[in-house]
Amino acid sequence: MKVLNRISRRRFLIGCAAFISARFHPTIWAKTTVTKLPIPTLIDGTDGEPVELKIQHGMWSFNPNIGTSTLGFSQDYLGPTIRTRQGTELTLHYQNSLNEGVAVHGHGLHVPGEVDGGPQSVIGAGEKWQPTLSIRQPAATCWYHSHTHGKTGEQVYRGLAGMIIIDDDHSDSLDLPNLYGLDDLPIHSGPNI
Repeated sequence: MKVLNRISRRRFLIGCAAFISARFHPTIWAKTTVTKLPIPTLIDGTDGEPVELKIQHGMWSFNPNIGTSTLGFSQDYLGPTIRTRQGTELTLHYQNSLNEGVAVHGHGLHVPGEVDGGPQSVIGAGEKWQPTLSIRQPAATCWYHSHTHGKTGEQVYRGLAGMIIIDDDHSDSLDLPNLYGLDDLPIHSGPNI
């Protein structure tokens, strides 16, 4: 039998020595940091209270000790997760604190266009928009995000996006993870500064 990938004894011993040295060399392990998984804040959208979402500038660290200018909804990067239920009225209060207009769209929501947002619904600098969404659809994972004409990609990339989770009686009956932040994890990128 012909062996196509041969490794010499010398290469094997050098590789083993390098692995063992790295394994026990304290400066290599001292540089390793463990970062806690960032979990967005959870907001209850079932209690009838308006959900306040301030569109704002922020600072986020995707790599330790390196800050990046970002955007977010009521936090430095991305937005909180809003959890609501089928049959509820979800009122969102957007306040734009940026010096540019922002349009916000509820992606995946089955609601009329005038409350769904989009390029035609720009919230000017310093202005507010307060849509009330009648949640009539079955359980779903949706998201809200910038939908500003010509700037959607940039604004979402910088952090203007968040999740809306809709629950219903059927989803409650399923054997799915349901402990937010423990086994039900909305994941986004990077540790905060």
